[in-house]
Amino acid sequence: MLRVLVLLMALATASQAQEMVIAPHYDGAGTFHAGMAPVKVGELWGFVDRTGKMIVAPQYANVRPGQDGVHLVQDEFQSWRALGPNVEDANWVSYRDMMSYKNGWASVWQRSGSEEKWFLIDLEGDRTSSTGFDQMIDWDPPFALVREAGSLYVIHVGEFGYVNAVEVPEFSAFRNATGLSGLTGRHFIATSPQGHALLEIRFDDYRPEPMIAGSIWDQSTRQEARFSRLSPPSEGYVALQRQDGAWGFYHLATANFVWMGRFEQLRSFSEGYAAVKSNGKWGYINRRGEVVVQPVYDRAYDFHDGFAVIRQGELRGFMSIDPDRGITEFIAPQYQDVFRFREGLAPAKADGKWGFVSNGQAPAPELIQSGVQKLVPN
Repeated sequence: MLRVLVLLMALATASQAQEMVIAPHYDGAGTFHAGMAPVKVGELWGFVDRTGKMIVAPQYANVRPGQDGVHLVQDEFQSWRALGPNVEDANWVSYRDMMSYKNGWASVWQRSGSEEKWFLIDLEGDRTSSTGFDQMIDWDPPFALVREAGSLYVIHVGEFGYVNAVEVPEFSAFRNATGLSGLTGRHFIATSPQGHALLEIRFDDYRPEPMIAGSIWDQSTRQEARFSRLSPPSEGYVALQRQDGAWGFYHLATANFVWMGRFEQLRSFSEGYAAVKSNGKWGYINRRGEVVVQPVYDRAYDFHDGFAVIRQGELRGFMSIDPDRGITEFIAPQYQDVFRFREGLAPAKADGKWGFVSNGQAPAPELIQSGVQKLVPN
């Protein structure tokens, strides 16, 4: 009798998780962050809390994803500013443009003397970098990828905003780069007409200044390996496509290429699994290369907080990582569109309107209504 009761409770929880917990009557929606999520009504964006209550009336022309407790909003005058429970208005100004936070830094475009430059700011709205640049491409403290006067640089931002250019040896991948991207820890990707190359930033043993000290090498030709596609490192692996079209992974710890040509296409590892394509369909492998979900989906995406989006035809649903059963189909493809779960809720589109579904799990206490009352006390 007890087993039956437990089974019925589990089925009830799963059924509730697949239902809309915030009704689909919005024209757009974004993911939850700090206890609030952006929703679009007509042409304007506002914010709802976890109960679906509108806590910030629709009034913004645009929004960008929330990170580090901060949402970015654009007003009717095309100016961007930060909105969040921990944002003190006295420390903040509006910017011509503003890119979402990442690891405590955001980039903002503002006037500096007679010029307009991109600067890095911290979570208090204060400049992290004393120097501005023509373009902030990517950043991961203490490094940033920038463009200035048409040239690409890797910079190191030290104490008091001091900006130091990273020493660059004669790497052809960097010297001939047309773009830099994908800064992850101390790795980044250089793109050139010859393909993509992965470079690594290291600190010299004898000097405090960092330098670009390595790249993926092709052991057979003893040259820098170039690839048609290259993803930033994730969980010790780099997903890549060789210039001959073959897909595989580069294992950073052993400097070996693995499973080259085994799959038609693949994505980076996330939470121990990678989406792979075989015979025109997508499934998942683990880090031993074992197929744990047979390729039956038209598209499969990365895991975040234990859940991943899947697509079958034009409908989308979710996979989940079950501690006992591994990867299972959590919500069968049934929505017109979805975004990933954050703080236990995910935007989902049904009958042309957006609402939110639950993953059936209670979020951590600090993520529930985190400071929303302070932001909107009434």
